[in-house]
Amino acid sequence: MEKISWIQDLVQSENLIENEGMVESAHQLTHEEILLHESVMYIIKLKNEFQDVMTAFNELKGEVPGLVRLYGIAKTHSDFMLFRNGFKLVVSLKAAGLITLKMNFVPSSYVPATLESADSFKEKVIGEEYHLEARYGAFGEVHWIYKNIPINVDYVVKFFFTLFVRESNR
Repeated sequence: MEKISWIQDLVQSENLIENEGMVESAHQLTHEEILLHESVMYIIKLKNEFQDVMTAFNELKGEVPGLVRLYGIAKTHSDFMLFRNGFKLVVSLKAAGLITLKMNFVPSSYVPATLESADSFKEKVIGEEYHLEARYGAFGEVHWIYKNIPINVDYVVKFFFTLFVRESNR
């Protein structure tokens, strides 16, 4: 659907001219709107790829305690997280053209007796927060990069899923 949305806009504009004699100048999206749309599409692509590798992993693993789960994050465009053994890999859209990935650890359901001990049981970030950034190429094409190096979604998923599984193996 994403690949034909711009064609649908062209057809709709042409139909207005032919049927109603109305000439409507095509709405030009701003760079911010284009980046936001491309960011949402990229994070959905990441989610679908993570879903595929998670399904394959879970089928091969077969043991219920060690399965990986994927959850959407409420009130967001398309953010999601993987969860396993108290570990979360959170993939989120921080801004138009910026997607972050970070791993967190959620301690077990221990309820601390005091507020002082509660601080030690907060969710902890593991490792660094990774930033995937969008850049414009020729003819309005959007490229995704990490530290100024072009990236491929298959390798992003392989790297982070492997990292997640290794960290969450308990």
